[in-house]
Amino acid sequence: LSCFRKRNKQTNHSLIAKKKTPHKQATMSTPSTSYMHMHNPSTAGALAPFLRADWGPPPVEGRRTKIVCTIGPVTQSKEKITELLAAGMNVCRLNFSHGSHEYHGQTIANIRDVCAETRRVCAILLDTKGPEIRTGKLEDGKEVSLVAGDEVIVTTDQSAPGNQQRITLDYKNLPKVMDVGGSILMDDGLIALTVVEKISDEELLCRVENSGKLGETKGVNLPGVVVDLPALMEKDVQDIL
Repeated sequence: LSCFRKRNKQTNHSLIAKKKTPHKQATMSTPSTSYMHMHNPSTAGALAPFLRADWGPPPVEGRRTKIVCTIGPVTQSKEKITELLAAGMNVCRLNFSHGSHEYHGQTIANIRDVCAETRRVCAILLDTKGPEIRTGKLEDGKEVSLVAGDEVIVTTDQSAPGNQQRITLDYKNLPKVMDVGGSILMDDGLIALTVVEKISDEELLCRVENSGKLGETKGVNLPGVVVDLPALMEKDVQDIL
């Protein structure tokens, strides 16, 4: 019993000694500017603008997301881009489904000029058109009214503009991949068509399922159909290069 008490007393003393020993806090040193200049002056000079306290967009308390803004004709000017940066914009999105290379080039130049003037960083996102199917042009550029229950011809021949009885699409293999009873959703689902008959390699006879007005160059979806379009269209390659 005395041996046990002696051993227990020694253990308690060692535990008390450990508690009293202060822990060494880990410190992390940051290379000084002089050190950077001495070892790599060019790197220090390049990083100097980014070491300023006013660099970057103003912090927004509680925000953990990035703000992506699509830059269009209304917001293309340097003044609007400056306002968007001040409001917290992190990424400028350029929609390459619309606009010429000259137009987008001017937008990129404006963004870079504003970032240089305000000493802020903003990414530029090029959103390519990608593989998609769209309706064609219409007579006089006017919308057409499609009534539920009516029949309409859907064709891939875009030599002539469409009308209320004839709608054109830019997907050449449409009649090949579609089956009778299949659905064609136009204007992102606003108007639904059902294939009634395959007339030829270019034309389908369809029934309108719900009434609505159809405009030009509207997006088309084919539910349940394997579309044999390449991941990168020719226009995408030109836009990227």
